[in-house]
Amino acid sequence: MMTPEERKRFKEEEKAHLRKLRALRAAARRQRPGTAAASVARMVADFHQAVDVHNEFMDRLDQETARNEARVEVTLEAKAPSTPHMTAARHADTRVLRKRAEPESERGTEAVKTIGRMPDIRMPDITDQ
Repeated sequence: MMTPEERKRFKEEEKAHLRKLRALRAAARRQRPGTAAASVARMVADFHQAVDVHNEFMDRLDQETARNEARVEVTLEAKAPSTPHMTAARHADTRVLRKRAEPESERGTEAVKTIGRMPDIRMPDITDQ
């Protein structure tokens, strides 16, 4: 059986040992790469990559649309009689179709631009709590 002095000494040694362990764990947490801030940084990087892919897709779609419009116009010119009245009507129809398509594509593009301008999010270090 332990004497009260031995018990007290053992208890103090155990407290010191536990304090050292706590300090080591806290230091390890601070150095851990998987913090919340790192996760947010990865999410922001993934978001920016998705925006870039979206923009590239929209550029390709715009090019393909222009190519198809040109093909349609050339086909219509070859098939339809070439009178000034008919040509003006075709151009007016083309302008109407483009105006209808513009608001939808502009809304999508503006939304992506707005999201792309979001500031980087800095998270506080919460590992010591």
